[in-house]
Amino acid sequence: MAKAKSANARRKKRAKLRQQDGPKNRLRRLTRLLEEVKPIAEGRRAEEAYRRMQDHFEEFGHNPAWCEMMGLVCLNTDRIEEAEFYLLQALKREPNRATAHSYLGFVYLETADYLKSIEHHRKAIECQPDTWPYYTNLSQVLERMGLHDQALAALTTAFHLTGGREPRVLWELGNLYLCFGRIEEGWKLYEAGFGCGKRTPPLSRNLNYWGGEDISDRTVLAWREFGIGDEIRNAGLYHDLVAAAGHAIIECEPRLVSIFERNFPKATIIAQNMDHPPDTERPDYDVHTGQFSLHYHFRKNIEAYQAAARPDGFLAPDPARLEEWRRRFTGLGAKAVVGISWTSGLRFKQRMHNYFSLDAMGDLLKTPDVAFVNLFYGEAEEEIRAAEEKYGITIHRWPDVDLKNDLETVLAMTRALDLLITAPTSNADIGGAVGVETWTILPPRHYVRLGTDHVPQSPSIRVFDRRHDEPWGPTMKRIGEAFGQWLAEREADGLRESA
Repeated sequence: MAKAKSANARRKKRAKLRQQDGPKNRLRRLTRLLEEVKPIAEGRRAEEAYRRMQDHFEEFGHNPAWCEMMGLVCLNTDRIEEAEFYLLQALKREPNRATAHSYLGFVYLETADYLKSIEHHRKAIECQPDTWPYYTNLSQVLERMGLHDQALAALTTAFHLTGGREPRVLWELGNLYLCFGRIEEGWKLYEAGFGCGKRTPPLSRNLNYWGGEDISDRTVLAWREFGIGDEIRNAGLYHDLVAAAGHAIIECEPRLVSIFERNFPKATIIAQNMDHPPDTERPDYDVHTGQFSLHYHFRKNIEAYQAAARPDGFLAPDPARLEEWRRRFTGLGAKAVVGISWTSGLRFKQRMHNYFSLDAMGDLLKTPDVAFVNLFYGEAEEEIRAAEEKYGITIHRWPDVDLKNDLETVLAMTRALDLLITAPTSNADIGGAVGVETWTILPPRHYVRLGTDHVPQSPSIRVFDRRHDEPWGPTMKRIGEAFGQWLAEREADGLRESA
């Protein structure tokens, strides 16, 4: 109540001031407000920015600059409908506001209205054709739609506008080159991620960063990057690092320490301080490197990936746990044991297009004599029970297993499966790492595919194509048909073995 009274008092005070001053003073106050709000419009303080903008609605709600900023703040606080409203109001008052068109393009990207998104990004370019960020923004939508040639053209324009010196453009271009299979160029440009904040090193890159020189008599520290899935998917590169270095120190997510100790016995394994990575206690080293930089040093072409590929996986589970889960799965009495994971615990709005519902797997889940095992580590008990009741099935799960934190057990469970079907999450990366047959869904061009129809780092992964703007139904139908064929071939192989 006190807060409401205080807000009302502030509004009355501002109304009184409006009556006393002229347009120049109002413009100064608006300019000051926008300058104060812009730095906090993103990140953890976005809600604060939203409240501050709301407080000034009566005074500035008619102004296109205020509407534009309010649209950005709403976009960053997931108020998508409000964002669309305010940005349209800004453009109604001033049709050629390039930034408002750009923000609106992102609004429509969030609602999967890709054609409108492209329309507004192109209008931003029409308004300010020499502003390079509008071309990178457009390229993101074009890539999402699978229009990679057009995305490359947009990024190439941004490259020329910046004279090839803008790290964000180089980073985006590197990612796109990898999608096209331009591997050496792609990984070289990927290093520009350090200059635009897309890669955040825990140690200074200006001091002793490994540049590819001989390390046969040197100690090299490699530190983790991005999420747990990326760290696992790229762990095969550590085999190369250990072989090339005099000694390797691998800094990893704490949940991976015992796994890496078993698989890289000649290396020193240390856990990264997850709260503040720079504070990690590290042994002495000569040079250091980010995990992703190892691609550029050890995998400059597709032949290098093919030569290094390990069909049986590059991370071996604990033998005792593997044997335990093989016994448990045999006890289910099914012809096949199939792991499933349909979503992720990290449900960022930028990733939601990658995930499907458990109900979308309904026809597959009804397959007789197949035991389905849940490998999704998030809270999904209500969704699982609903599917079990609807389809008259059992989705197996064990209360003694912590699927999020006990990765030793997850690796063993995954390797003991006959097949894993998963959304493109860390479960797919684990399946590839342990060498179990894994089916996942990716766009026809994706940087981990490196211009191929598979994932070169992980030969056991089979990829089903789906563009981000496609519905899930046709994709799940293809997976269901492939699953029927997989079961038939499995049964035929069993008959041949028993004959």
